[in-house]
Amino acid sequence: MQIGELFLWDEFPYPKDGNPKPRLFIFLGKSSIFFPPIIYYIATFTSQTKYYELHGKREKNTIVKFKQEEFNLDSESVIDLDNDIYDFITENEFNNNENIRVICKISNEKLKLIYEKLLITGISKQIKIDIHYCLNSIGIIGLRRPK
Repeated sequence: MQIGELFLWDEFPYPKDGNPKPRLFIFLGKSSIFFPPIIYYIATFTSQTKYYELHGKREKNTIVKFKQEEFNLDSESVIDLDNDIYDFITENEFNNNENIRVICKISNEKLKLIYEKLLITGISKQIKIDIHYCLNSIGIIGLRRPK
């Protein structure tokens, strides 16, 4: 898996609503190889954009919007960086999964936007540092370091 790839995970085993279903994700990076097990950082998309509009129940959440025509998505979607980052899926579980299918790769500009917004969330500093390092490793440089 490459950083910035969108992928579909059929029968995602960790749904928040209790029902396994296909989910669209983006791969943001992984934890350091020096502290096994290696964890993959992924974020899921939602097409329930009404919750993020003015007076919606999640209007103050940190999000990144994706237009329908952007990256061949089925509908307008958002990544909720306050709620929809998964930071517990191991590299082994991920790589040995037949239910994962890569769809496309997003632009470096969009990855930069996701990272900049990720910096203002409550996600742990270590995860932010790991993602910063991963983005640097693919040539996305000049990013602010997490504080």
